Amino acid sequence: MRNYTVIGLLCLSVAGCGEKNRYPQGIDHVVVIGIDALSVQGLRAAKTPCMDSLIRHGAVSYKVRTVAPSTSTPNWNAMLYGAGPEISGPAIWHWDGSSYMRNLALAPVVMTEHFRFPNIFRVIRDRRPEAEMGAIYEWWAIGMMFEPELLNVHETRPSALETARRSAEYIREKKPHFLFIHLDEVDGHGHRDGHMSAGYLRSVEEADTWVRLIVDAIREAGMAERTLIMIVSDHGGIYRGHGDAAWEEVTVPLVFSGAGVRKNYEIRQQVYVFDMAASVAFALGLDAPHEWTGRPTKAAFAGFDEPANRWNGLELLPPPVFPVEDRPHGRLFVDRPAEVNIAMPVGAEGVIRYTTDGSLPVRDESEVFTAPFTVDHSVVINARLFSDKGESPNVTAYYRVADTKAGHGLNFKIYQQPEMKEMPDFRALRPAGEGVCHEFSLHNSPDLQTLRGQYGQHYALTFTGYLRIDDEGTYTFRLHSEDGSKLYIGRELVVNKSGTGESLSAGKIELKAGMHPVRLEYFKQGGGGEMTLCYEGPNTPSQIVPADKLFRNR
Repeated sequence: MRNYTVIGLLCLSVAGCGEKNRYPQGIDHVVVIGIDALSVQGLRAAKTPCMDSLIRHGAVSYKVRTVAPSTSTPNWNAMLYGAGPEISGPAIWHWDGSSYMRNLALAPVVMTEHFRFPNIFRVIRDRRPEAEMGAIYEWWAIGMMFEPELLNVHETRPSALETARRSAEYIREKKPHFLFIHLDEVDGHGHRDGHMSAGYLRSVEEADTWVRLIVDAIREAGMAERTLIMIVSDHGGIYRGHGDAAWEEVTVPLVFSGAGVRKNYEIRQQVYVFDMAASVAFALGLDAPHEWTGRPTKAAFAGFDEPANRWNGLELLPPPVFPVEDRPHGRLFVDRPAEVNIAMPVGAEGVIRYTTDGSLPVRDESEVFTAPFTVDHSVVINARLFSDKGESPNVTAYYRVADTKAGHGLNFKIYQQPEMKEMPDFRALRPAGEGVCHEFSLHNSPDLQTLRGQYGQHYALTFTGYLRIDDEGTYTFRLHSEDGSKLYIGRELVVNKSGTGESLSAGKIELKAGMHPVRLEYFKQGGGGEMTLCYEGPNTPSQIVPADKLFRNR
């Protein structure tokens, strides 16, 4: 009996220790700082002394995957709700003054009495009713993602600086147990200046000063030794946008620093944006709801290991980097060779291999990029990064070359037509201006851009010329346009997208080798306008229709 009693007491002791160490120790406060559109390369390339210090004294992941699409609304929502929109339902719920308006096109799998999926604010409030909680945000839509009655403070501010200052004030005054902060201005610079441009990197550096205001307030409030700080992002970007599936758009950084966190540690396990809520709950000693798909990033915390069942196969490496002005579609060069430069992503190691014929680069076979080079004709450049650890996604850029002496180019005419909802009858219209451009584009002709500026947001265009086909066969044309567009080759209507809105339309046509009359019609109903024409065919990889295949005259 005595032996059984000793064994029983020993089992109870071990179980008690295990229960005590289920969660990180010494964390009473969690402050999440969300920086909209903070990319992995942006964080690593910009000068950010405050965030660099947090990383040195904490844990970081440079491979957090977003939910689809890589836009703000579903990803901030996923972070707060611990699940993607396919689980949590609508990304934004609107408040009508007395209740939440129900939009159950895709209902949450479980709901609160307000018909919402349970978010991190609800989990904390249910289990710690006296907790001080707040959300202070620059983007108004964040306020549509939670029930305001759950929070002690919920405010929107007109700028990132004011958001950071108000957050610092709230921290010093109330010492919140959980605070979610959203800073939006980096995203604005990504759209205006281009991701990884000089303006974008300056905005990341400015965001570091906002983070410093918040970190200083935590120290001044006497909370530093008991506070977990997390730096999170909703998406990256490419050129001036995001929302698609490029690595630069769907991969973001995540920083843990402060109480309970490993020091100078790079997290090896795969992390997802919806893991944020589970990590907050874990840090505060709370179990996440079973319905959440997110899991706590335990390896970020002292005393916890990487998952034993972590997949140890090849890693997905960051892709090679083309100059910011060459992405996402490459660049047009007029009366000079195309200059091709490819850079190693910041923080990566390996070998960049590339091709110029449209084929995918192959490990140990394709050409190794060692220095910038020039080409005197249009090419499709594919590039990938290879290392012993893994390989990157393929990244493509289309380099187009136009020689005006060789007759390359197109003729355009612009028509001022207010309030169009469908393609006009151009036979009844008189052009307001005309000129010469080098390809089917709204942006690569100074003359066309000047005229578009004069006629505002409502206009129609025609592009006419000849397309040279080198190999007979079936060709597929894909026309992406914001509002209406039609493509004719000879007398045949190949692509017909006549209504408003942004979309991709495609069509096929049999073409013989030689010169073919081509005409593209386009109209814009408000906004800036976008239009890109791609094709592929025999011995012709998918690409923007190259400028050296287009001629003003036969």
